[in-house]
Amino acid sequence: MESAFKLYLENGLTDVTLSKLKKEANITSGGFYHYFASKDELMDETMQLFIFRYYHLVLDGISDCEGSHKELLKTVAFSMMGHGEHSKKATILSDGTKIDYKDLHVLLMEGVKKYGTIHERYEKLLVKLLNVIYNILDDGKARGTIRQDIENSKISLFIQSVITGTINSWIVIDDVDLEEKMDYAMDCIWDYIKN
Repeated sequence: MESAFKLYLENGLTDVTLSKLKKEANITSGGFYHYFASKDELMDETMQLFIFRYYHLVLDGISDCEGSHKELLKTVAFSMMGHGEHSKKATILSDGTKIDYKDLHVLLMEGVKKYGTIHERYEKLLVKLLNVIYNILDDGKARGTIRQDIENSKISLFIQSVITGTINSWIVIDDVDLEEKMDYAMDCIWDYIKN
């Protein structure tokens, strides 16, 4: 599946033929169909393994992180863009190939737009991201570091939108410094919600 993932990163999801997949993986048609019912099944499982699994591991790991609520929110943001402690596990494939996160996000957006199963997985990921942010805010309110008068659901949605929007602007605009822009955005949000 790693061979397929590299092909998808290089060519996109729709431009990778079954012939190209079999050649890259050095597998026969019989071997391919032994493991996968179709090219779409391989694509779906590959996206699950190399993209969605990573993001779910990152979000699951946030509860184990230490630091202030501001630091936790930044950890969420930076992890979603492929930076930070949890991201290092997924930045290199087994053959040493380093993943370009811009290509990864473009691939993800292509899948979200063109394939229902990937769209559904992405929606679930966004819900999970929203819940992680909500829980950080809730804990911050309970500990007195975040204002009591903010609505967690609205601010969580706003923070999620800032994270995904900042990543999307980085994909489209070449000279965007993603780290600087995300750090600034999260600082602005923190200044608004801190107690």
